Amino acid sequence: MSLVSNFPTQVLSALESILTGLSGTVPAAVSPGNFDARLLQLTGAIALRLGATLPSAANPGNFDERFLQLLRSTSLRLGGSPFASAPSNPSVLVLNQLEQILLGFGGTLPAAVIPGNFDERFLQLLKAIVTASSGYIVTPPTSARLTWTAQNSNSYTYHDAGSTNTTMAMLHNFVINENASLAGMMANHGEIFIHARLAASATITSLALWGGQFNGLFHVPNSIQLYPGFVTAVGSTLYSGSPISTFAQQNFTLPAGITGTDFTIRLTSATGFTSAFELEIHGY
Repeated sequence: MSLVSNFPTQVLSALESILTGLSGTVPAAVSPGNFDARLLQLTGAIALRLGATLPSAANPGNFDERFLQLLRSTSLRLGGSPFASAPSNPSVLVLNQLEQILLGFGGTLPAAVIPGNFDERFLQLLKAIVTASSGYIVTPPTSARLTWTAQNSNSYTYHDAGSTNTTMAMLHNFVINENASLAGMMANHGEIFIHARLAASATITSLALWGGQFNGLFHVPNSIQLYPGFVTAVGSTLYSGSPISTFAQQNFTLPAGITGTDFTIRLTSATGFTSAFELEIHGY
């Protein structure tokens, strides 16, 4: 039992203040009332706001390990030392990472109010981070092309160079051949839901599409939509754009970065076929 009054409330309030101070958006609670889940959610949101890449859970289901992972990601993003640790004492590890984060924001380490009291020191450092981070200017990370693979390649019939291709590799192989009569992807449907899995969790900032390769421009996509996770029906989109009839590259910039690993990109055409040379996902 914590010796600090309203410890969970104070912790979450401080984390929300840090996120808003960085001009981030406080996400809705995934599991309202669950302190551990909210703590991880806000800590992860802060790391992402700073441009850190969240690692996969080293030990899924282990709260302490995941919390330390997220703190380390934030600390390293701010220039902290990867050697600031005390493996034999998890509590000291957490405090060390918070100290690294505070220093990374340009703050000064305060003397402990009650030496040896973890909760008191934890809150003390969080509150110091709130103050130090409020004047911190987040440098947007550089967006780059992300590696992705298609997860639903057997859901449709595809063609490339005149032969059946059920791997959809032509759509994300980063090779664009606009002069070939059949190169890229062609689906014998007026819409297609492409299940795109990133190599690792990342923040998507834009999509790039090269449309058309089948019978000229007749079957190029006339809409592009982005969904969270894997879906096979129209629903609430994260982003929607309107491609035009051209073979050339078209870029679709998202109004805000969207983070995750699995997404669905829906392409539609005005005919019974949907064709594209290449689909790129950009982010960090």
